[in-house]
Amino acid sequence: MSFYRKHQHILTSGTLLLVLFLFFALHGEARTYKLGVGDVLRISVWGHSELNSEVEIRPDGFITFPLVGDVHATSRSPEELAQLIQDGLAEYVIEPKVTVMVVQFRTIGVQVLGEVSSPGFYQVRADARVMDAIGLAGGPTRLADLTSATLTRSDWNADQAEIFNLNLQAFNANGALDQNQVLQNGDVIYLT
Repeated sequence: MSFYRKHQHILTSGTLLLVLFLFFALHGEARTYKLGVGDVLRISVWGHSELNSEVEIRPDGFITFPLVGDVHATSRSPEELAQLIQDGLAEYVIEPKVTVMVVQFRTIGVQVLGEVSSPGFYQVRADARVMDAIGLAGGPTRLADLTSATLTRSDWNADQAEIFNLNLQAFNANGALDQNQVLQNGDVIYLT
């Protein structure tokens, strides 16, 4: 038996994983997770375990990190925060490598209304998506039209709300992430 035939399933699986990785790397998430007040972070500096720490983002939006001091963390991705800390440490540590990982997500409030089993207000993790909230609301009823759901997002700084028309059937059928968006505080999901 040839090497290829013997290991064909491994090569096929590896190719599939590579294709999926490239798809998500090129297209990314519908929205990258942004840090917020209440998130708990694990910050690691490679080769300098004495600097590693777990911190919660304070109500003022800052964290305090050894040698660097206060760093504004809210509205940044974990990667952006890691770069800021890395830049601050460069004066004290030779070529620092910093990683930031969210170990406990803050919660946000969303409403799920319309054709769901238990419409109402729900607290969800800040990385939750539309389908997660619908699941908490008991799932869609038999009458729900999954091809015409809406997500209404109010930005406190804007004069009007954004309305996203969602086809959750497309997400269920082919995993279209743009139809299953990451939620934000105050979002309202409505199933017709």
